[in-house]
Amino acid sequence: MEVTLACLDVKDAFLRVPQDKPVKIKVGQEEFLVKRNLPGQRMGAKNWYLFLRDFMEKELQCEFCIEQPCLAKGPHGVFMLHVDDILFCGHAAWWKDVVVPEFQKRFTVSCDELGGVGSSISFLKRKILKTEKGLALIPGTNAEKVVKTYEEHFGKIRAQMVPYHQSMQTEDLTDELSARDSFAYRSVVGVCLYLARDRPDLLFPVKELSGFMSRPTHGALQKLKKLIGYLKGTADYCVVLEPPVPGQGKWRSTDKFWVLESFTDAGWSSNQRHRRSTSCGIHLVCGAFAYGSSRTQKVVSLSSCESELHAMASTLCDGIFLRRCLEFITGATIEHYLFTDSSSAKQLASRQGVGKVKHIAGKLLWAQDAVLHKQVALIQVPTLWNLSDIGTKPLGAKRLRLLLHELGGCTEEGKYIVGQAEYEEQSSKHGGGREMAALAKNIARVLVMMGLGPMPGTAMKVGDDGQCSLSESKEAQSTGHGNDTLWMILVLMLIVVAWSIFFWRLVKWLRQVANGHEHLCLQVAELDAYAGGIRTDCDQVIRSSERLRQNMIRLENQQEMVSDGTDSLHYAVVEMGGFARHSELSADQRRHMYVQERGNMVAANTMGQQRYLQVIRRQNHGFAVGQDTDVRMEEGEQNGESEDDSNADDPAVATDGEGPWTALISMFREEINSALSVENFRDASELQRIVLIVLDNLNAGNFRVDAARNAALNEISNRLMSLMPRTTALNPAVADRYNGYAITVRQLMVTQNET
Repeated sequence: MEVTLACLDVKDAFLRVPQDKPVKIKVGQEEFLVKRNLPGQRMGAKNWYLFLRDFMEKELQCEFCIEQPCLAKGPHGVFMLHVDDILFCGHAAWWKDVVVPEFQKRFTVSCDELGGVGSSISFLKRKILKTEKGLALIPGTNAEKVVKTYEEHFGKIRAQMVPYHQSMQTEDLTDELSARDSFAYRSVVGVCLYLARDRPDLLFPVKELSGFMSRPTHGALQKLKKLIGYLKGTADYCVVLEPPVPGQGKWRSTDKFWVLESFTDAGWSSNQRHRRSTSCGIHLVCGAFAYGSSRTQKVVSLSSCESELHAMASTLCDGIFLRRCLEFITGATIEHYLFTDSSSAKQLASRQGVGKVKHIAGKLLWAQDAVLHKQVALIQVPTLWNLSDIGTKPLGAKRLRLLLHELGGCTEEGKYIVGQAEYEEQSSKHGGGREMAALAKNIARVLVMMGLGPMPGTAMKVGDDGQCSLSESKEAQSTGHGNDTLWMILVLMLIVVAWSIFFWRLVKWLRQVANGHEHLCLQVAELDAYAGGIRTDCDQVIRSSERLRQNMIRLENQQEMVSDGTDSLHYAVVEMGGFARHSELSADQRRHMYVQERGNMVAANTMGQQRYLQVIRRQNHGFAVGQDTDVRMEEGEQNGESEDDSNADDPAVATDGEGPWTALISMFREEINSALSVENFRDASELQRIVLIVLDNLNAGNFRVDAARNAALNEISNRLMSLMPRTTALNPAVADRYNGYAITVRQLMVTQNET
C-alpha cells in the first residue's frame, strides 16, 4: 500500500471554537458580544487544541499520546499537531478519501502532499524535500537572511571554516554593547536558535552565545561574528534522512525493526566563566538523525566521570521520551542503545550502589535501574566515533565535517555528502579492525552454511518438501574421504586469512613508520626555522643593548650638566646673602616648607600675581613704614659667623611704633598655618587678607592717622567676626580664638584713642 507524507493548515482554527462564556467587548461607542475564540486570546490555544482533539477522536477515531499530546494515531496513519499546522504520515488513500474531506467539512483548510523526487512540502517553515537518497530537512530559517541581517548592523564579514571563536569558553571581561547593538545581537542569536534545530553543527556555538542574551558584550559580538562567517560559507548545509533498514542502526543491529541509538558526551569544566560542564546528546533512529541537544549542566562537576554521568542522565531522559513516542506511533518494541566514550561512567552506571560518589546518588541510581531492567543497553564507543562530541566543545574543521558526515550532513539540497574525504581518511586509519571483524564473521557464516563446522559431517541437500536429505551425507560418511578434503580446504582458508592479516598489519606498520618519519622531518624543519628566529632575536637584543649603553652615557653627561647647574644656582644664592641646607630636611622642616608653599599659593590667588610679587619685593627690602626691619650686624660679627651656627636666622625686631602690629601679624600667620594644615583654605584665605590689610596700612603709614587706623582695625574685627558662625559648628576652640583676636583688636583701638 502506498505511503505518503503530507501537511495541512487550518485557516479558521480559532474562529471555529465557541467561547466558554460569551465575552462582551466595546469598540468605540458600540458593544459587541463575542461567541467564538479570537487569535491571541489567553485561553484560545488551549480551547482550540481541545476542540481539534475532540474532532479527531470522533471523526477520525484517533488516539493521542500521553507523553506528547501533540502526537495522534489513527487507523491508517499518524499526526503531529502544532496549533493549526498538521503533519501526516500514513496511507495515501486514507489521507485523500477520509482525512482531507473530514477536515474540509468543518474547517477552511489548505493541504500539500509529497510526491516524487524533487517535490517538497513545508511544515513549520521547514522544507522537507524528497531526493534520491531520502528526505532532506532544509531549515526554514534561511542562513543567507541571517548573514544579511548581521551585515546590515555590524558590517561585512568573511566566510569561516568553523563556527567557534578561539575565546568561546574563556572569561569575558569586555564592555557591554550599546542598546542598539544589544537589540541587533539578540535578534540574530534568536534566529540562530531556530536554525540550530536542524543543524547539529550549530548546537554548541548557539548555546554559548545565548548565554550572553541578557548582557551582550563586545567579546560576545566577536564570537557571533565567527558563527555568522561560518553560516556564510555553509548556507546550503542540510540533513538527509535515508530510508531505514530494518534492525540496522549506525553501530548496532538487532532482530527488531526499529533501533534507537543515543550518543552522550560531556565537556568537563571547559567554560572558564562558570566552570560548569557541557552535556550533549545525539539520537538516531535506524541510523537517521532524529534529535540533538547541547546544554550547560546546572552544577559544577568535581571530575570528568561525574560530568559524564550528568550528561548520560540528560541524554537518557531524552532517549526514553523519544522511545515512548516511537512506540506509540509504530506500535512496536524499540531497541534502545546508549553510547558513551567514558569507561568510568559506564562502569558506575552498570553496577549497583553509589560507592564513593554519594553526592550524585539520585541520578546514578536512576541510570543503574534503567540499565538493570534492560530499558537501555549501555555500550562504550571510541571517542573518534562518538557523534555527541559535536556539541560539547570547539572542534577543528576536519573533525566537524567527519561528525556531520556520520549524521547525514549534505550540501545543495542533498546532492553532495559533507565530510566524505575525512570519513575515508579516518576509516583507512582506524577502520581496519572493524573491517577484519566483519570479514571474519562473514567467513564463519559461509562455513556454517556449507556445513564446514568443527564437528564431522557434510552439507545436506534440501529436498522438495523443504526437509534435509540424509542419503548423500551417509554415502560421504561411508567413504571417509569427504571430511579430509573439507578439513584441508578449511586449513588452507585459515592460512590465507592469517597471511592476509599479517600483510595487512605489515602494511599498516610501514605506513605508520612513513608517517612518523614525515612527522620528524617536519619537526626538524620547524626547529630549524625556530632557531633562525632565535638568532635574529639575539641580534636585535645586541643592538638594543648598544643603544641602551649609548643612552646611559648621554644620561650621565646630562646628570653632570644638571649638577653643574645646581652648583651655579647654589653659588648665586650664597652671593645674594642666602644659604642652602646640606643636611637632609627633617619631617617638621619639610612640613613647614609645604605649609609655607600653600600659604604663598593662597596669597597669590587672593592678591593677584602682580601685586603679590610687589609685596614680596618690599618685604625682602625691609620696606615697612619707611624703616628697615632687618637687624644690621657689625662687620666683625658677620665675618665671625659660621655656616653651621644654629642662631643664623635673623630675629624679628620691631620698632617702638610697630610692636603690637608685629605680634598681631605673627599671631595671624600662625592661624594661617594651622588652617592650611587641616586644609581649611577658606579661613586661611580670609586670615591672609587680614595680614595684607595690616601690611598695606603699615607700608602706607595709615596707622599714624587715627581715623585711618580705626577704620582698618574695625575692618579686621568685622572679618574675624564673619568667621565665627561657620567655625563654631566645625571647631569651637578655633572660634574662641577668633573671638579673642577680635577683642584684642578692639582693645588696640581703645588704647590708641586714649593715647
